[in-house]
Amino acid sequence: MLLSIFGMAFGWTFVNFGFVIPTLNHLTGTTRDVSAFANRATGIVAAILASSIFLP
Repeated sequence: MLLSIFGMAFGWTFVNFGFVIPTLNHLTGTTRDVSAFANRATGIVAAILASSIFLP
């Protein structure tokens, strides 16, 4: 079950970044600056990894 949830999350992320966002950028003629999220994403990934290692 966990693997299927991970697969669905990965699939939705792929669809979102690969199709939805580029289509919206094309239709509206604008882009989003997402560089502000880079530091937050690194911290979130580190927290998830740490919790998966140290929590049973």
